[in-house]
Amino acid sequence: NAPILFVFPGMNRNADEYRNVWIELANQFHFMVFSLEFSNEYFPNSNAYQEGYIFNEVGDLNHESKWTFSFIEPLFDEIKNSLNYQNNEYDIFGHSAGAQFVHRYVIFKPLSRLNRAIAANSGWYTIPDTSITFPYGLKNTSISNYNLENIFTNNLYIHIGSNDNNPNDPSLRKTPEANAQGLNRYDRANY
Repeated sequence: NAPILFVFPGMNRNADEYRNVWIELANQFHFMVFSLEFSNEYFPNSNAYQEGYIFNEVGDLNHESKWTFSFIEPLFDEIKNSLNYQNNEYDIFGHSAGAQFVHRYVIFKPLSRLNRAIAANSGWYTIPDTSITFPYGLKNTSISNYNLENIFTNNLYIHIGSNDNNPNDPSLRKTPEANAQGLNRYDRANY
């Protein structure tokens, strides 16, 4: 019944390496770590992984049951059942692409059993603005003002290093919408 942490890796989808990094901390601070791999084979692009598959390939809104975000609560139930786990909440941590998954999970699953979420070094963000089209905002999604109120009751921590300020990072999205949030990860996190 130690606390549970779900870890979401970056764009390399190397969940085993992320898990291995967390094992020593998990042993030291007595928590369980589950590192989740959304492989390129089954989740071949950013839409399927870090954007949560909210929309399909042709731009139609998917039913919530198809969202990548919808895998987490059933996974937590499976862990609870298999371990006879008594606690009813979990924490999540994501790095880079995984951080994008995490902050969007908080937005699109505001009533989950989430305790804390940490989004570390995200390249860009979906902001809680219904006038900006998804994935940069919430326009055309199923999010309502009611959902927005619930979103802000969650504990989301944005983690960024002050030296993560390279505007020429090859993995940094450089669309006009992303650049409106800032020209590097540091500025975008502060935005």
